[in-house]
Amino acid sequence: MEFEVFGIDADQSVRDQVHYSERECMLLAQDIGQPCLILQTCHRFEIYSKKPIDPDRIVQAYQGLPIKIYTYKDQEAYRHLLEVVNGLHSQIFGEDEILHQFKMAYERACLSYAFDAALHHIFQEALRCGKECRRDYQLSKHPLSLSYLAAQEIKKRKGDLRKRRILVLGGGKIAQQVVAHLQNTNATVHVALRRQE
Repeated sequence: MEFEVFGIDADQSVRDQVHYSERECMLLAQDIGQPCLILQTCHRFEIYSKKPIDPDRIVQAYQGLPIKIYTYKDQEAYRHLLEVVNGLHSQIFGEDEILHQFKMAYERACLSYAFDAALHHIFQEALRCGKECRRDYQLSKHPLSLSYLAAQEIKKRKGDLRKRRILVLGGGKIAQQVVAHLQNTNATVHVALRRQE
């Protein structure tokens, strides 16, 4: 069966400027006109599909910003999918969050466009592989995520946090997770958003 991955590689500053909302992802999937899965995280934008997609609409959203487009087909696409699901392309090797993000993207894809049996099978097997690798290689024995490691680094550098004041910049998912990891430390945690509103 044909299988393709289309991806955009860009710096974080570019990704901050071009971000699809959940609704926009669903509309994009409909515009693509074939069953597909759109995986968008703070570090990646990829579309998994059976046939090549027309990248023009997606590239236009970047309006001349510096990006690099990559595609993988068939065996390379399957390999890339499994490497992504297992966290081999993540900032933190083997981190847990990508498996959850992929699962959420899969669930959104199932709701936004009629999947066929072949794509369901591919993505279910990829998720199963991700869970098995984390279990068999004990990747989940110690949680691995940017938020967890940031909280651990704060504790390591500052020791007892009972009378400490900590400022977390940003209100996104990672910032929220950092705050959650610091809740039982009795530190005073302040959150400042990057935008006035």
